Amino acid sequence: MLDWLQAHGFGELYQYIPQQAEEETVLSFLQSAEASDIQVYLLAGDPAWATGEKAQRVVQTVQRAAAYNQKLEESAQIVGIMMDVEPYLLPQWEQEEDRPEIMHAFVDAMEAGCQAALANNLQFVACIPYYYDKLGLTEYLRDLLQRGCTGIAIMNYNKSNESGQIQTECALAADSGRDVIVIYELQSAGQHGLTENNTYYSDGVPGLKASWKKLSADIRVPGLRYAVHEYRAAKEVYDRE
Repeated sequence: MLDWLQAHGFGELYQYIPQQAEEETVLSFLQSAEASDIQVYLLAGDPAWATGEKAQRVVQTVQRAAAYNQKLEESAQIVGIMMDVEPYLLPQWEQEEDRPEIMHAFVDAMEAGCQAALANNLQFVACIPYYYDKLGLTEYLRDLLQRGCTGIAIMNYNKSNESGQIQTECALAADSGRDVIVIYELQSAGQHGLTENNTYYSDGVPGLKASWKKLSADIRVPGLRYAVHEYRAAKEVYDRE
């Protein structure tokens, strides 16, 4: 995987690492990533972490990354956390009147995680959908950007209005001095409820690059870059070319 990422010009990897993974294996992997010039973010998150007692798992994830880093040379260390909590998957999200309370608790949990990350010299990226503002939750999105992350990764899985639907997120990110990562879906339609409008699986690399050229021209914010979801799908799509 690391060889493939390097060969295709990817410089960052957002990697889930099970808690039960052997520490020696994790450290070896991170050293291999360094040798391939790949910066690794620890990918973690669960809807339950947005509220209640399990919100502490956000901070615990940061502490786990910091513990790995203590045993590595700086050049091989995890550079940040990609926190993918997805509070909109909670059952109580279906009740529209409950969403502000959920978002408030979510932002508080993310703020705690971000403060822990900064204290440990780690980036803290919030993975978000493109539609919080469409649901009337812009104030919580603004709070998240101001106090709950060092950057955002937007799951921009709707090809019908790619730049328009993330203008609010990007404007708020620019105001807060946060980087923006635009995530493209590459898993095939039919998986996980995806349609052709959600993914670039059929469009391939030319379609993805054409989209990125237009999107990056339409939206100009510092630190704007793109990522793809996920490795196995990306390998299939890129290797078709």
